[in-house]
Amino acid sequence: MSVKSESDEDLAKKVRQLERQSRELQRSREALQRSEMLFRGLVEKLPFPVAVGTSDLQTLYLNPKFTEIFGYTADDIPDQNAWRQKLMPDKGYRLEKSLEVDEWIRSDDQTATFQRHFTDKSGRLHDIVVHTIKLEDRFYNILEDTTEWARAEEELRRSHLVLEQRVEQRTTELTRANQKLQAEISERRRVEIALRESEEKYRLLVDNANDAIFVTQDGMIKFANPSAMEMTGYSAIELTDLPFVEILHPDDRQQLQNRHFGRMNDEKVAANYTFRILSKAGAELWQQINSVVIRWENRSAILSFVRDITVEKRLERQLIQSQKMKAIGTLAGGIAHDFNNLMTTIQGNVSLMLFDVPSSHPNHQHLVNIEKQIKRGTRLTSQLLGFAKRGQSQIQTVNLNELVAETAEAFGRTNKLLAIHTELAADLLPVEVDRTRIEQALLNLYLNAADTMPRGGKLVLETTNDSHTNIAGQLYEPRPGQYIRCSICDSGEGMSKESLEQMFDPFYSTKDIGAGSGLGLATVYSIINSHNGYIAVESTLDKGTTFHIYLPAANSETIPAEGKADEIIAGCGTILLVDDEEMVLDVGAQLLEKLGYRVTRAKNGEQAISLFEKDRDLIDLVILDIIMPEMDGAAVFDRLKQIKPDVKVLLASGYSIDGQASGILNRGGSGFIPKPFTLQQLSQKISALLPPAGNKAKN
Repeated sequence: MSVKSESDEDLAKKVRQLERQSRELQRSREALQRSEMLFRGLVEKLPFPVAVGTSDLQTLYLNPKFTEIFGYTADDIPDQNAWRQKLMPDKGYRLEKSLEVDEWIRSDDQTATFQRHFTDKSGRLHDIVVHTIKLEDRFYNILEDTTEWARAEEELRRSHLVLEQRVEQRTTELTRANQKLQAEISERRRVEIALRESEEKYRLLVDNANDAIFVTQDGMIKFANPSAMEMTGYSAIELTDLPFVEILHPDDRQQLQNRHFGRMNDEKVAANYTFRILSKAGAELWQQINSVVIRWENRSAILSFVRDITVEKRLERQLIQSQKMKAIGTLAGGIAHDFNNLMTTIQGNVSLMLFDVPSSHPNHQHLVNIEKQIKRGTRLTSQLLGFAKRGQSQIQTVNLNELVAETAEAFGRTNKLLAIHTELAADLLPVEVDRTRIEQALLNLYLNAADTMPRGGKLVLETTNDSHTNIAGQLYEPRPGQYIRCSICDSGEGMSKESLEQMFDPFYSTKDIGAGSGLGLATVYSIINSHNGYIAVESTLDKGTTFHIYLPAANSETIPAEGKADEIIAGCGTILLVDDEEMVLDVGAQLLEKLGYRVTRAKNGEQAISLFEKDRDLIDLVILDIIMPEMDGAAVFDRLKQIKPDVKVLLASGYSIDGQASGILNRGGSGFIPKPFTLQQLSQKISALLPPAGNKAKN
């Protein structure tokens, strides 16, 4: 009986113990739930992104702030790999930062802080500081988006700065008030000192300003800073006694007066515009003005800040001039090309007739006269091509003294009224130029000088070594280096301002209609510019004009010019002649046949290629026009080289050896002949490429 009682009692104890443990477990669970609810409520309301993960890098929880900032939920980034790939799309950056985290996981450290650049779902970049806690089998990550914090810190800093300034201002005010109460005399002295310092700062700013500063009132200049005096050339006393309108260019006075009165009457007037002034010396200067209405001596006045933009205006005119010259040059080049094709036909027919007409024939001299006119026309197209920068270019190193002396001697023989003097530097450096084109430029300048001295005068030609630093006051910035200066100075009529501004314009001439083409100075400008040189002009009415030509000095020694043969050389062989102009093709074929060659004709590129493919082994030379419709000479040449790599091709063009011709020659072209060409020139070009027939056709 007693045993049974003890068993019941033990069982009851155990039941009570289990009930107590159950209640404690329930309380623990409730506490845990409250703790989790508290944690979740706290975490979900935190203004920071929070991420919780397991030790095996699985994502357990992302708080709403995380989703709000980055756009991802826990389902979007279930594990660490997805986390890294989506938040760090740059592979190299992801690998670098992943290694840093992996190293920390393997360490015994329980906390860590990492700097990261995370990209949200929309692609926006965030600067993030990640605070990580390693607790049992979980990782707790709190993310600080320092992008916004930086802005907030900057705003806070500004607020502190404003507050400090206000505190400082208030402190200063209180201090001054206290000082005023304590010692008004001392305060007055300090105010006087501060006023003097302020006036000194003002004086330093105004006196050292690069821009001219004017104060005008009732049309008079009330104040002008030193830059205004330097710009105008007037003294302070002269300016303050001078109406502002007096320094304005006459053509701009009405405009400025209208704007001045409009501004004083509160009308909407442009505050920033350009105008011209006349300095005390009479120089015309372009200015940019910015004006405001102020109070001056208790009355309305105009405060103007004026900047000299004369150099900028000159550069603007240079740019406009350059664009105009380029456009007209393109037109001139096209005209010259077409004109050369016409001249080729005329010259070819004249050459054919002269070949058969003896000198005793009555028409022989007429044909010679026609040929002379063709040469004149050729010189004109050469000028056009030179202006268009498409003239023939045969660069060699020469001494400019030789060219000046030779051209001056030749010119002097035909102009007996001029007294020509030369002052040539003995140590003149050589230059790399096209002799023919520089001679043309010099002769054009001599002719221009002679036209201004119809009753005779003095022409002085001077050469000297110079430097880019002395090429001053022009519309351009010269390239650094050594230059040769050639000055052509005449004692003629001089040029007006209008002529100086337009003298290099094509077809501009002060001569009567029919007395000049207006291409002389335009050609000079183009020739000098094509040699990377510069040209400057000084002129005064009734006192003469001086042209200064600057050409870059060369390092190599001078090369003497070579002579040319004048005979017509016969030949033999088969020539493929390619030209889209029917008359050029016809007369060219007749010229070649006169020289003893068999001729195959092609009027376009496709026909030329077809004929050459058929008779490649029979054709000894191809004379190829460069400018043709549909398929130009360059494309035809490349196809001919594919068919027969060693083909001989003589290029012919109304343009120059520059441009397309130069490119073809660099790819294996055999030679170049410019249109129009004489029978003599054609025979010599071909004989240099093909074996001669062994006899001369005719002199």
